[in-house]
Amino acid sequence: MSIELSLEDVMRVAFDYGFHLEHEKIVETTYTANPQAMMQ
Repeated sequence: MSIELSLEDVMRVAFDYGFHLEHEKIVETTYTANPQAMMQ
């Protein structure tokens, strides 16, 4: 079994553990653009 967390879920957990972002950049890739590859 595997789970795929959304970016929002990962960010919420990171912030809850005290992490902070110095820079945020989202890059579109063919993997994330493929609806068969991961949950949209």
